[in-house]
Amino acid sequence: MTISVTQLNNYVRGLLDIDGVLNSLSVCGEITNLKKSRDGWYFSLKDEAASVNCFCYDSVAVPEQGNVVVAEGQLNYFVKSGSVSFCRNQKYRRSVFALRRAERKAEKRRVIRR
Repeated sequence: MTISVTQLNNYVRGLLDIDGVLNSLSVCGEITNLKKSRDGWYFSLKDEAASVNCFCYDSVAVPEQGNVVVAEGQLNYFVKSGSVSFCRNQKYRRSVFALRRAERKAEKRRVIRR
């Protein structure tokens, strides 16, 4: 079967639209690549293995570079570009993972200094 790029992207969009999990989820990651836009903020959330592009409006929150947060929102798929973005729709919560990561880094520093 051969389909056009538009048909492929519309098909993927349809699959993502019917998946209720992707319409309201929490994603934990470190804020990187922070850029201010006219309406809000573009940034990435990353972990050790992957990253996802994100956007949030100024009225929702002001992200801080390097913070590890739990972001609540929904996954968006843009048919024209074939790209995925996570759109924040609620305030950030500091992540318990961030505290554990900081503790592990501090412990590694102590071990190296000994």
